[in-house]
Amino acid sequence: MAKSVRRLIVLYVDRDNDVGERLGVPTPIIGRNNILKVATEYILRYPDDSDANAMFGAIQLYDSLTSTLGPNNVEVAVVTGTSSEDITADMKILNEIDKILQTFDADGFVVVSDGPSDEVIVPLIQSRRPVVSIRRIVVKQTRGF
Repeated sequence: MAKSVRRLIVLYVDRDNDVGERLGVPTPIIGRNNILKVATEYILRYPDDSDANAMFGAIQLYDSLTSTLGPNNVEVAVVTGTSSEDITADMKILNEIDKILQTFDADGFVVVSDGPSDEVIVPLIQSRRPVVSIRRIVVKQTRGF
């Protein structure tokens, strides 16, 4: 019988490191309040970029899961790769995941992304813990009348 998932990390993956490079913020970013601060700063500087929406989406999912699983059983984090989006980016992401797991030992991840380029890292994340779900944040635009 498979081990049940009791503790989750909501993990936003920014493989091309827009968040780190544009804001000069060190990663990983762990915790709701830390991510909220970075997401707010990011969207104020880059209102048309989907990375900010994905960070807010990760926070929203974290809030939802804490009401279900309890605040001690869920964490939210942001990891980034490099602008090259190659093996160095992937190794950096794995390094950051290991740091997060040292802080919050989880049974699995819920991966949040803003597109397929970030989702290619899912098999590597699964080398650390199971990925129980993937949530892609798609930015929608309301059509005017």
